[in-house]
Amino acid sequence: MIKYRKQIVISLFVIVIVWYLLDKLSNGFVLDYIANNFTNVYEYTDAQGILHQVSKPDWENIKFYTLILTALLTAGCVYLIKYNADKKSKSDKADLIHQLEMELTAFRDGKEYLQMSEELAPIDSLLMQIRNKEDKQIQTIEKQTQQKNDLISYLAHDMKTPLASVIGYLSLLHDVKDIPKEQNDAYIQIALDKANRLESLIDEFFDITRFNLHDIVISRGKIQMRFLFEQLREQFYPIMLKQHKEIILDMPEDLVYYGDGDKLARAFNNILKNAISYSYEETKIFIECHQDEHTLTLYFHNQGDEIPKQKLDMIFEKFYRLDKARSTNSGGAGLGLAIAKEIVEAHDGTIRAESSMKETVFIVTLPMKI
Repeated sequence: MIKYRKQIVISLFVIVIVWYLLDKLSNGFVLDYIANNFTNVYEYTDAQGILHQVSKPDWENIKFYTLILTALLTAGCVYLIKYNADKKSKSDKADLIHQLEMELTAFRDGKEYLQMSEELAPIDSLLMQIRNKEDKQIQTIEKQTQQKNDLISYLAHDMKTPLASVIGYLSLLHDVKDIPKEQNDAYIQIALDKANRLESLIDEFFDITRFNLHDIVISRGKIQMRFLFEQLREQFYPIMLKQHKEIILDMPEDLVYYGDGDKLARAFNNILKNAISYSYEETKIFIECHQDEHTLTLYFHNQGDEIPKQKLDMIFEKFYRLDKARSTNSGGAGLGLAIAKEIVEAHDGTIRAESSMKETVFIVTLPMKI
């Protein structure tokens, strides 16, 4: 109410001026009217017989007109206060809208903007969060794009080496007719190994060029888990034999899971490929399974170098490779575990890794859905 004191005083002053002007314009009629209506004249004769006239206030009329005047003054003050408040509110609202438009325009154009007023503080905070999130996403995309481009260049370069070996040894076998059988077999084996390596590099190249983390569509069906892992074990048998390794399965024969068999096979294939690549020669890879009413948990154990704790989450990122030296013989594109993670999460599951000097374990947890 204090901040409207000036408006009230002005209102009263205006009312007095209006009354004064009305009196002047009416040649004193207003004041005469007030005098006639607010006083009563009484006559009486004293003891000497003299007639006297006495004016006394007409309190009933005074009360009545005071009440009306108070009501009019109050209504006028309230109207003036409300009018000024509405005018200021509209002005403030227009200023806020203008400020918000300027800030949103600056935000859209990626320009710096001034701190917003207190009323717009929540919006300012939200815009800052959006911008920070957007900046992080841009940085992540730029980083992944650079990694992708580097890996494509590396793989393109690496393809030349096995391809040159294949061409060289096949040309030698074609041109030289009297090569001893033992040497002939050795050349064929070398060419075959290099061709297999070239195929692996081409697969990785295709993974890089076509892989984007879009939503994966899951087509669920019954999967005989033991049979699926038996197939994977057979698939890796030549590599395991050469490196004197072995895959040991510890899971029930009749274990059934309801999921996308093709995609889960790819995820488990990538996990196994990683375990084989980073495990010591002449060691065993154990795959065990625990099932309860709600979850199916798979453990992939392998013996190899310990993965530092700060890198246990990073190994599931796209294009991240633990071996920064990028071995030509075993280096991958860094997509295998990222693809496995996407497939597992598309089944509403989780994947994580634990590592120590003794062993590294990949743990896949899948919900049991029917």
